[in-house]
Amino acid sequence: MAYEGKINGQLEAAETITATPYSPGINKILLCDATAANITINLPAVNVAHGWEYIVKKIDASGNTITLDGSGAETIDGAATLVIGTQWNAVHIHCDGVAWYVLNNKN
Repeated sequence: MAYEGKINGQLEAAETITATPYSPGINKILLCDATAANITINLPAVNVAHGWEYIVKKIDASGNTITLDGSGAETIDGAATLVIGTQWNAVHIHCDGVAWYVLNNKN
C-alpha cells in the first residue's frame, strides 16, 4: 500500500523515480532509486508551483546522487540546486510563488 498523507492539501501517493531528468506534478512524495545513475529532478517554475510541496528521499545505497534543480535562475534556499547523496536522506521543500524553501532536511 502506498503512503498517503497531507501537506498543504492532499498529497499524492508516493512514486518511485529511477529515470532522469524527472519533472514532478503537484504535491508529491518522490522515492528516488539512483542505483543506475544520478537523478535530476527539475522543479517547476515558482509562478506555477505556488503552494506546492515535495518530499524527496534517496532509497538506494549507491554513490549516485539526487539533484533538485530550480527552474532557470530560481533557487532552493538561495542555491541553484540541492543534492541528496546518502541513502535514506530526505528533504521536504515548499514553494511560496517566489522561490523554493527547505522546510525539513535530513541530509
